[in-house]
Amino acid sequence: MFSICIEPLAEAIRTHPLVSGVNSGKSEHTISLYADDILLFLSKPKQSIPAVLEVIEEFGSLSGYKVNVGKSIALPLGSSRDLNDSITSPFNLSYSGFKYLGIHISYQLEDLVKLNLFPVLKQIKLDLSRWSSLPISWLGRIAVIKMNVLSRILYLMQMIPNSIPNSFFKDVHRTISRFIWKNKRAKIRLEKLQLPVESGGLAVPNLQYYHWSIQMKNISEWVAHDPKLIWLELDSLGCNSLSLSSLPFLDNKKLQGIRNNFIVCNILNTWNSIKKTFSTNRGYSFYAPVADNPDFIPSCVDPGYKEWNVFGIKVINDLYEGRTLKSFNQLQAEYGLPKKHFFRFLQIRSFLNTIPQYKEGQGPEQIEELLFQVCLLRRKKNSYLYHKMFSLSNINTLSSRRSWEQDLKTVITDQQWKTIMLNSKRICRNFKAQEIQFKIIHKLQTTPYYRSKYDNECSGVCVRCKQHVGSYIHLIWSCPVIHTFWIEIGSKISSIIQHSIELNPLQCILGLHDASPELNKFKRILSILWYCARLSILQRWLDGDKPCDKDLYQSSLLFC
Repeated sequence: MFSICIEPLAEAIRTHPLVSGVNSGKSEHTISLYADDILLFLSKPKQSIPAVLEVIEEFGSLSGYKVNVGKSIALPLGSSRDLNDSITSPFNLSYSGFKYLGIHISYQLEDLVKLNLFPVLKQIKLDLSRWSSLPISWLGRIAVIKMNVLSRILYLMQMIPNSIPNSFFKDVHRTISRFIWKNKRAKIRLEKLQLPVESGGLAVPNLQYYHWSIQMKNISEWVAHDPKLIWLELDSLGCNSLSLSSLPFLDNKKLQGIRNNFIVCNILNTWNSIKKTFSTNRGYSFYAPVADNPDFIPSCVDPGYKEWNVFGIKVINDLYEGRTLKSFNQLQAEYGLPKKHFFRFLQIRSFLNTIPQYKEGQGPEQIEELLFQVCLLRRKKNSYLYHKMFSLSNINTLSSRRSWEQDLKTVITDQQWKTIMLNSKRICRNFKAQEIQFKIIHKLQTTPYYRSKYDNECSGVCVRCKQHVGSYIHLIWSCPVIHTFWIEIGSKISSIIQHSIELNPLQCILGLHDASPELNKFKRILSILWYCARLSILQRWLDGDKPCDKDLYQSSLLFC
């Protein structure tokens, strides 16, 4: 209701003849509203400020609206830095900056990271250090990171256009890892814990990926070039003849006109970091424009190449059919390109043949195609980009999967591994149960064989049978004592569901359900019983005793 009532004031300020805003060439930006917070963008302050005060006073006399003078601040920029208090009265004059919607706004845009992110990081370190000694479970600590740390940093990253240094993310990730592992040595790399659950991780926030996804969303808006997004006009200031949609696919070191555009420069710097991480070519792009391409000098001096845009040839990729460069006759047939452009075709063909990526027809990079994919989405663009980055990265849990394949002498398909990881979260809402299953999948429990590598007093032999090497698969499955226990459990389960069950380590240990239709209706109870059996073994992991019925009953209490 307040937003509706305040709109007449905003419209009066916009249309006042003496109020001058920031001109972007196509439109003028004067006022920004968020609830009861008003942000004014004024040029010619000597005439604009008195006019604004006059409008506010007139509006207040009719509506009862009053300005909170104590919280009103004027920040002079550019040639207006010589303003004095008499001109800005009754607003408080500040040369250092002000705080708006939780963001510290500075005269020097380069200081936005230092003023906003680093104080928050300092407070996060203090909080996590204070909470480190609390009796919080392993997954509970990860939940703290998701609910507390991520929300505080994510908002700032969405509001600040700066390219954030890698040192910041290394610092915050190091702090998160220490909190998760209670300041002890990590048993599994944070990069693997940051993977999605279906990929073998625990979805611990990767803050650098979140920052990259936010900036890629901004770039996708450049590429889509939606006229409804009025801030694109401000982003394009200083880009000269280059369009925002072509900037991500050009070498920004060769673009002289954008150096004075702080937002564009910082977003492109972040984009370069993204390409270095996920791209293979790290060079020329197939989505680079045909016209006004700094790498192809003739396109910058010959206006004839701009005519190609009219015919539908806008980017380098339009000149290719698969991995092969199209002939001039093909371009004529497909786009109706006139014969007078034949010499230009010879020029660009000669240029393309000098670049290995173009000559070999390697095609667009996946990270670049991702920009066009996200343009088709209406919502959840940041989440889509964030999860896609994990699929493009080299981080995975194949080592754990291959270890189980080697132990069980079987092949675990991609779908089976995905199901195993998802089942580890579905087994129970109890964090402790999920944590134990995750540690089983990644073999995080210590074994005699592992201890013998750094402890000379440990023989490495199984503590139960005292005959075989105490490897992980031996302790949890193939040890004669443990295998007898599994047979007994299988017999009891068969009597409960009145159906014969074949012992399968994929089901008993990793939680992969039997796909047979007759057992499908028992899927939930089988999942619980097999988990209780695994937990009974872990409760007597290194004490040499065989698990008993009492252990099984105690394990079942997690599901009560």
